[in-house]
Amino acid sequence: MAEEEQPIQGGAPSSAWMLTFADLISLLITFFVMLYAMKSVDSDRWEDIKGALSGALNFTDNLLRFDQKTEDKSVDELVLKEADNLDYLQTLLQTQFAYDPVLKTAEMVRNPTLETLTLVMPNHLLFSSGAADILPQGKTALLKMGEVLRNLDNQIEVAGHTDPVPVASASYPTNWELSIMRALNVTQILHEAGVTEHIVSRGYGESRYNDVDPNLPQAERLQKARRVEIILKFKSE
Repeated sequence: MAEEEQPIQGGAPSSAWMLTFADLISLLITFFVMLYAMKSVDSDRWEDIKGALSGALNFTDNLLRFDQKTEDKSVDELVLKEADNLDYLQTLLQTQFAYDPVLKTAEMVRNPTLETLTLVMPNHLLFSSGAADILPQGKTALLKMGEVLRNLDNQIEVAGHTDPVPVASASYPTNWELSIMRALNVTQILHEAGVTEHIVSRGYGESRYNDVDPNLPQAERLQKARRVEIILKFKSE
């Protein structure tokens, strides 16, 4: 007599792997939040983090090898290299500038059509009247700005503007000469901070005075006309 076949025991596939996967994702999220929260990653702190993650996730040293060239890089630098859209970049810069008394006054103007983000620096915070030398507080602020901008791969234009009132300065006979010298001096400070590529300086004098809102009171309109703009341009794909 043929042996009776035993029924194969079946059942739903185990879902235990989902718990392991969820734990892995949670650890990775915690890891990146921790990196973002730190101002900089130094070697000692990185080794502590690496050791904890190696134990939890069973990563090898090769997978988590930390390149010596990046030991002292700011986490902001690693993030900023991917700042390729207006929303992300504006939010990031606002966060960086929030604690500086000069930078936090910078106006940010977005132009989706031209794909630009313009940082408008009021002249009275950077220069004395009729002068192109940058004030100490302005230099400190620009150096801090440069620490952020140097990590971007975007084209940068530094544009100087004046009001239409003739300049009363023997050093700068025209508004155009004053505006270009101010733009050049701002660019020089950014150079000192490491912004050495993809940057140009231009002086427009009073030629773009009409760009300032004509509905403003005259005194406020003149003040807004005296400005330096730092224009971040996004590359076309």
